[in-house]
Amino acid sequence: MAIFEITGSSWGYYIQRNGKTIKGPYNNKAYVNGLLSDLQVADRAKGNSTGKEKFRPCITCSTEFLSEGAHNRMCDRCRREASDVYDGAA
Repeated sequence: MAIFEITGSSWGYYIQRNGKTIKGPYNNKAYVNGLLSDLQVADRAKGNSTGKEKFRPCITCSTEFLSEGAHNRMCDRCRREASDVYDGAA
């Protein structure tokens, strides 16, 4: 399943899929949320959905992302950064 998320910068909002920017920048977050919903519907139409996905804010950076379910509360970027911190810790 493709994981979509909204990221923001000083240039605007971007839509990313699996950590790669696919659309943006846009200056209107409501518009970006609409695009994200369209992408989610298209992804479900391809059969890539479990039905539990929902846009949630990341518990670390507050960026909205498409969560796989209640267990998934951290966006991919923060999850990667957190794993980098703990690499080598024993």
